[in-house]
Amino acid sequence: MAEEAGKKDVAEVYVYVGKDGAKNLRRGIDASVWGWKPETAEQKGHHAVISSLKEGDLLYLGHLGLGRMPGPEAQTRTVSELVVTRLTGAS
Repeated sequence: MAEEAGKKDVAEVYVYVGKDGAKNLRRGIDASVWGWKPETAEQKGHHAVISSLKEGDLLYLGHLGLGRMPGPEAQTRTVSELVVTRLTGAS
């Protein structure tokens, strides 16, 4: 998967999963599936990113440790768990 990162045709999307999402994260990892609630997916800042995702893109799921914050600030922080996935299609 490392060779996929950085390719121009591969998007990298980072998602913070907080304490309240722990059960959903475990379920998603166990079932190899991830999605967003419709009300989250339709929010102005999320819709464009989510609708642009395609097979082969990388999705990084960070769990606990930093909270939601602007990207530049998050780059200097750590998370308790990082799950790296590659999108294989929509279900």
